[in-house]
Amino acid sequence: MWPEEIVTNSTTISQSRLLGMGRNTVSWVDVDYATENSLHGNIEVVPRVGKKIVHTRLHVGRDDFLGIVRRHCRMF
Repeated sequence: MWPEEIVTNSTTISQSRLLGMGRNTVSWVDVDYATENSLHGNIEVVPRVGKKIVHTRLHVGRDDFLGIVRRHCRMF
């Protein structure tokens, strides 16, 4: 199974839903925080309201994604 696609730009971050049916989009200003789980290799972007966006070890570009997230929100 392929991981859900994550797309970022200067104002938003979004993740496709299961089988590409819809997209969860969050404005960077609405992101509360992000966390890195080194045990599972996940990076979770948590908005103030709504569903979190999860970058798993199955996604490519982990270091690049982590750099983008650090530029836009606080990390725990």
